[in-house]
Amino acid sequence: MGATNGGSRCAGSPVTVKEGLFRMAQAVDIVVYYTHGCPATPRTVELIRKCVSELNIRAALREVPVTTQEEADAWWLRGSPTVQVDGRDIEPAVRASKSYGFM
Repeated sequence: MGATNGGSRCAGSPVTVKEGLFRMAQAVDIVVYYTHGCPATPRTVELIRKCVSELNIRAALREVPVTTQEEADAWWLRGSPTVQVDGRDIEPAVRASKSYGFM
């Protein structure tokens, strides 16, 4: 990371320091897709709010109920809850998955 031009990459990160600083200046869009009655959703939303607050991130947090298979397909629901930041699933292992729906 020691480069001064802002172009170095953090270990394990595909984002340069300069890109990261730019992103931090922008508000991020966080969406929690969930199915009715999912016991993990309230805790997930609470944890996101805590992280956003502690990291002083400007964020728009939306909670979106998923009630149909069509919605699950359209929003790439991979389980409940599914969390996306700026349209990208936070779980790297499932990003390439083509299985969507109520699981």
